[in-house]
Amino acid sequence: SPTVGYTMDAVYIRSGQANQNSDPDQEVLVGYSGTPFRGLLEFDISDIPASDNVDSVTLFLKTRDNAGGQGTGIQYDLYEYGFDIDETTATWAAPAVGDADATDGGTLGTLLGSVTFDSVNQSAEVTFADSAAFQTAIANALAGDGSVRLLIKATSETSGFARFADETWPDTTFRPKLTIQHTPSGPDLIAPTLVSTDPVDNELNFFAGSNLVATFSEDIALTTGGTITFTDLDDGSGDFTITLPDAQV
Repeated sequence: SPTVGYTMDAVYIRSGQANQNSDPDQEVLVGYSGTPFRGLLEFDISDIPASDNVDSVTLFLKTRDNAGGQGTGIQYDLYEYGFDIDETTATWAAPAVGDADATDGGTLGTLLGSVTFDSVNQSAEVTFADSAAFQTAIANALAGDGSVRLLIKATSETSGFARFADETWPDTTFRPKLTIQHTPSGPDLIAPTLVSTDPVDNELNFFAGSNLVATFSEDIALTTGGTITFTDLDDGSGDFTITLPDAQV
């Protein structure tokens, strides 16, 4: 099932103001304007059972509707970030809680995906697409403390920047959104249902030797020892059963 939303932190850090926290700004600046900006995001996904299979994951961001960034055709990269984040204290010089990350600007983890867009535009929608690495990052978070932490930076931190809305932006449709498709692990306990048949019920113009087609709500497997029973609703004289495996099926 899909899970979206999540409790989250979002903040940007800036090389030119290495000890300044930007949490009150209601935006996540990413790119370069005199000095680099990087974004830090943290999503609490602990409501998802750690045993679930992660089928897909995407991250949606949207630039502010009242102020544009700079540059066209700017590429931005999304990385897994391996340290706890506090949006109220994170800075370029100390991006992680307790100064656990000694690297200014944050230690880059696994690259999860990239997007290229015109960051000069207002209200621009950006989605970091599903990838195997992104799914693994989610699985790692579920196996850990239940929070996934991400770092966003421009590929070439030399020109252009984006102004993404943060999680407090007044219009909720602009806020960052992590969408995770996940399914329970283990056996499927929900039985398939019959969706349609060909011929349909009470079909009169059906010829001997034609195929009988049954469509189910999900894929099914033919199991050795199983049976398929056909019932003659008139008088029962035409009832018969096929025991699997059988060349007719």
